[in-house]
Amino acid sequence: MLVSQDPREDESYRAITRSLIEVDLDQVLGGDERAVTAYVGAWFAARSRLLDHVAHECPGLELPPLTAETLDWEAMQAPFSFWVHLYRDRDGLALDLIARLRSILGHSLSPLRATQSPEEAEAGIAVDAQSARRFYRQVVSALQGQESMAARIAESFGLNKAELGRLFGVSRQAASDWLQDDIPSDRRAKASVVVSIADLLAHRLKPGRLPGVARRPAAVYGGLSMLDLITADRHEELLASVRASFDFAQIA
Repeated sequence: MLVSQDPREDESYRAITRSLIEVDLDQVLGGDERAVTAYVGAWFAARSRLLDHVAHECPGLELPPLTAETLDWEAMQAPFSFWVHLYRDRDGLALDLIARLRSILGHSLSPLRATQSPEEAEAGIAVDAQSARRFYRQVVSALQGQESMAARIAESFGLNKAELGRLFGVSRQAASDWLQDDIPSDRRAKASVVVSIADLLAHRLKPGRLPGVARRPAAVYGGLSMLDLITADRHEELLASVRASFDFAQIA
């Protein structure tokens, strides 16, 4: 994906970028703050999966400092990018994210170039200056940590809406609603523990590694993954285990 002329031909493309492909940019740019929050969560999730893919496929590649943070702030510009002008919602945001990472790694990778001509581009999104400024303010608010708890969990673990729902035993539609309105009170205790697990792991792991680590079956968990434990409502047990493992590492 990092070197191919068309990343969409890579077998991992859809799995990595699925959250962005689902974004409705008309709604995001139409002034709906909840839609913007969900969009930022989708960008976070795709960015996490993309960096995890890079770490797995190119273990010797050193990412520049603050690569993840740099890509996160690019969420503000992505809807107005060349790639969205060419492909609109279908692939525009996903290709823009990949293009921006390849630009950051420009010393070792060639830039991503379009495989279709400008004449084939879909109609761009017309946004007036006032709407653009409102969108920028909403994105800044989300990027500064004011996004929903559901969005934080989805971003941290690289989850799509169906996976987020499965984690809490609810439907994909319910999870989609959570990304806009946040997790209801009867689920927030579990969500708080899951956020604590994510924060603890993110502090200890290299950027982009958390989604892959959370999905990997581990002998210490009886062959289950961290996500399996959370789905089985064993999140308190998992938090205690993660804390103990890090405490042991510090002692050692």
